[in-house]
Amino acid sequence: TRGVEGSGATLLNLEVKRFEPQGVTVLALLAESHASLHTYPEVGALFFDAFTCGPCDPETILAAVVAALGPTEVERRVMRRGGLR
Repeated sequence: TRGVEGSGATLLNLEVKRFEPQGVTVLALLAESHASLHTYPEVGALFFDAFTCGPCDPETILAAVVAALGPTEVERRVMRRGGLR
């Protein structure tokens, strides 16, 4: 939640689902849309998505995830919504 707060987004709800024997999915419902995180420990992967609008900064959310988890490698793709800024 630190990244969401720092981004300027408004957190409406946070859902966390832990899977057995491993893995987690986190969904942050934002007033500005959503952010999600899905882990796949069996292959050493994590996928993060932030779909936002308005003045919030999804890069701040990503930076907090990276800082908290300390991955050895980060592949980042930014996709801008067509016609919206």
